Amino acid sequence: MAAKKKSEPSFLELQKQLNTELKEGQFRQCYLLCGSQAYLRGQNRDKLEKYLLGDGDRMNVSAYKGAGLKIEQIIDQADTLPFFADRRVIILENTGFLGKSRPEISAMSDRLAAYLPKAPDTTFWIFNEESVDKRKKLYKAIRDRGLILPCENLDDRTLRSWTAGLFKTRGVQINARNLDYFLSRTGTDMFNILTEAEKLAAYTCQQGVVEARDIEAVCSIHLEDRIFDMIDAVTAGNVDTALAMYMELIGLQTAPQPILALIERQLRILLQVRELSASRMDYSEIARRTGQNAYFVKSKYLPAALRFREKALEDGLRSCVQADQDYKSGLISDRLAVEMVLVKLSGGVPAHGK
Repeated sequence: MAAKKKSEPSFLELQKQLNTELKEGQFRQCYLLCGSQAYLRGQNRDKLEKYLLGDGDRMNVSAYKGAGLKIEQIIDQADTLPFFADRRVIILENTGFLGKSRPEISAMSDRLAAYLPKAPDTTFWIFNEESVDKRKKLYKAIRDRGLILPCENLDDRTLRSWTAGLFKTRGVQINARNLDYFLSRTGTDMFNILTEAEKLAAYTCQQGVVEARDIEAVCSIHLEDRIFDMIDAVTAGNVDTALAMYMELIGLQTAPQPILALIERQLRILLQVRELSASRMDYSEIARRTGQNAYFVKSKYLPAALRFREKALEDGLRSCVQADQDYKSGLISDRLAVEMVLVKLSGGVPAHGK
């Protein structure tokens, strides 16, 4: 009988491991913080810097951000011994070294990968990148010498607990129903949740309790949720309403290109949800598989996904890709590209089977 494949540790398990190692002074030579949750990446970057420096001076930190870096300069700093301290820290953020990039960036990435095993033992590395390609030589070099912490969306229970804690520490109460309503407006981005929670707590500090009307009065609707509402209007047969929502976004100076990208992302999630639901999977497991909030899956994604024919979702994804290509080729305007996708989607509902 074949051995069962060992599952990869979760974010929370890796976070606990990292916290324990740092408190015990067990430092890895390299750390890679990756994933869509910039809040978690930023929190761990600051924590790593603090522990690695210890009582050392910040002059032993060299931070590099964005493209256009010179690999020679980075290596030169890495070769420099720390000044009156045990460790020198190199921080590289959003460099493109670990994702799909131009040939010249890939060449620098490979050079850094070859250098890491030769770097002084006093030099420690923190890489902070949203997206990574596990096939990269640099990714493998970091994995061999350090710890990789994928900072993706928290599971539903943890996200709700963390969000409730934001209100509690600010002396404001929020019940489970209003917490769900709050998260339905903010989305799952933790930076956005933090910002909206701070606004809402300040607004309700006198009464000490968050009500639904307070959320409606204070909290902005996340762009991705507006995009979902557009698609939801299409599934309800209200393509005119969807187009009106789109024109409202244009009026708010939202560029059509990111709107098209978010429509494609939402359709991809809906297709995944529909396929998993067809296999009789529980909504909480669907949430875990798709990386979405369980409340969103149950109350929003599942009803919308089941109103679409599966083929319509597949056709919708192809329409997004084609519209993007047509726009970039100059055949149509970016604004018209989105309108065409919305109109084509309306032909895929209501769903009466596949």
